[in-house]
Amino acid sequence: MRLHVISLIAGVLLLTGCSNYGEPLGLDGDRVFAAVKEHTIELEEFESDYTERDIELERICAVADEDFEVIYRIFWQTSDAPRANYGGYYVTFMEEPDYQLVNNAPKDIYNSIGCHEFN
Repeated sequence: MRLHVISLIAGVLLLTGCSNYGEPLGLDGDRVFAAVKEHTIELEEFESDYTERDIELERICAVADEDFEVIYRIFWQTSDAPRANYGGYYVTFMEEPDYQLVNNAPKDIYNSIGCHEFN
């Protein structure tokens, strides 16, 4: 019995240690990062200049649109981005069901629900 409990605890610790970004605002943080990484690599201005290591998540905010549907605003940057002026970050938008990113908000945004800082 004691061995089962120790195995269970070790398994939980191992699984929680594998997630780098946790569950910000109830989302799968690693899946958000994967979507941002894929989106960044597809952008013409970043074409083959950056790798996964160069992309950093800064913040994710949940906002409500005119129909009260939740859209996520993701702030990210590259490791060599300037931090002066605008902070050196980029903003993309995501709808939760499919984790697909777009550069512009699909609808007008009216209410901020909350944010999560990654750093």
